[in-house]
Amino acid sequence: MKTHDAAAERGLPSPSILARILHSQPAVQPFATSKAEADALQIRSLFLRCVEGINEILSVPTAPRILSDSFSILGGPLAEQISKAATDVIAEHFDEYCTAELQRLPPSTLAQILRRDDISVMHENEIFDFVADAAQNLTFSGRAAEATQLWQSIRFGALSNSYMVRAAQVETIPRMTLIWSKVLNRNGNQALEKLMNEQCLSEGWPIPAAPNPRKPFKDMTCAVMYSVDTDARNDQDVERNITAATLVAEEIEFLGGRAILENIFARQPPLRDCAEGTIINMEQVDVAFVLAPWTPSDKRIARLINFVDQGGGAVLLSFIGGLSKGVWRDLEYEPLITGKVADNTPYEDVFLSSSNFSCLDRGSSKRSQDTVTPPRILCGVDSINGRRRITSTLVEGAKVLAKWSDGQPLVVQHPDKNVFSISQRVSRIFELDDDLGHDDTLQLVLNVMVQAGKQAKRVRGLRRLSSANKSGQADSLLTGGVNVSL
Repeated sequence: MKTHDAAAERGLPSPSILARILHSQPAVQPFATSKAEADALQIRSLFLRCVEGINEILSVPTAPRILSDSFSILGGPLAEQISKAATDVIAEHFDEYCTAELQRLPPSTLAQILRRDDISVMHENEIFDFVADAAQNLTFSGRAAEATQLWQSIRFGALSNSYMVRAAQVETIPRMTLIWSKVLNRNGNQALEKLMNEQCLSEGWPIPAAPNPRKPFKDMTCAVMYSVDTDARNDQDVERNITAATLVAEEIEFLGGRAILENIFARQPPLRDCAEGTIINMEQVDVAFVLAPWTPSDKRIARLINFVDQGGGAVLLSFIGGLSKGVWRDLEYEPLITGKVADNTPYEDVFLSSSNFSCLDRGSSKRSQDTVTPPRILCGVDSINGRRRITSTLVEGAKVLAKWSDGQPLVVQHPDKNVFSISQRVSRIFELDDDLGHDDTLQLVLNVMVQAGKQAKRVRGLRRLSSANKSGQADSLLTGGVNVSL
């Protein structure tokens, strides 16, 4: 007798019906309990149906409940397997959950998620905001020890300066922990790590070795495309812009991504003279950062247009000239158009508008300190300075995500393309200008790139999902690529 027929005779529901049981509480209990019984009784058909049912309900919205239920109901290898799959989904989509939803998880489990390198956050400040809210609730409930576990999951050295000040005001966090974390951030000195551990242990706060960086660019390939006339040897802007592009590329690599540098102004050499890999294959790229003070060739612009049309993300720091003319501008691919003012117009110093920041709303599902609505591209950005004589106009329907202190746009999102423009006023800040000082321009560029890259992956993911639906292979895509296996 076939196992499938045997299962049908026992009245087992189909996987689609099993998925509907999710509406009952607890979420994973019907599948997990039956799976354990089927395994013990060697009923393979029931076992397969239960595994199929668990995989069908494992998705971004259900992962926290499944993770919580697997600990409260199950034990052993089965619980470990289900919890690992659910944890992977939560980490990959962490920034999509509200605080209250994740606070239902055991604090020890939540702390493990917060310690992951690949957790989906734009900046460490987001982790601090989440922990501050969760720790306050735990402390009010008389669970201060569990709140400490959450505080210890923060990588304090990666916090922005304003958040280090906030951390110093938290009584639970030893002051020496903050000092050593800042010293060891991006520094793998083993002698310093040992000294830090000894100091922190004496304060009852065990700290492991200096952590790896978070990986917001995980699985992301980025093109850093600068348009510079390298023959203009006497132009100081050449060296500054090449340095800026290299800096962006190095930081992407540090944060878990893959970066490819290309000068899109340079005349393309004959194919036979090109070393392998010197010309970027845009089909492999998720997001491109385009630093364009000079105008590239029509072929280069056409390649960028095709990249955007295919769902790729573009982050532009484009100058008067650059991409702000020709077919790129005529077809309105650039949402922020800058123009010159009269030569006798005086320079003015501008900075990031404070109106872009809002107080953390405890009752909101948003956990970040910057813009009121996503994308949260100002997370970790304390200050931006600029000094330029320009005017700005927007493509109709473009969304201003951040402003300068004089009201002009700083970051603009295209109304219907995955294209973001950053005001050229920030261009001077890639060098450490003595007059303006160092600011968070690099962090801003990286944040916008992460946002554009995620959007590109979503668009392409939907296309893959559409193809997978036709071939019946969509389940793993819906669960973030993780599954409970036999």
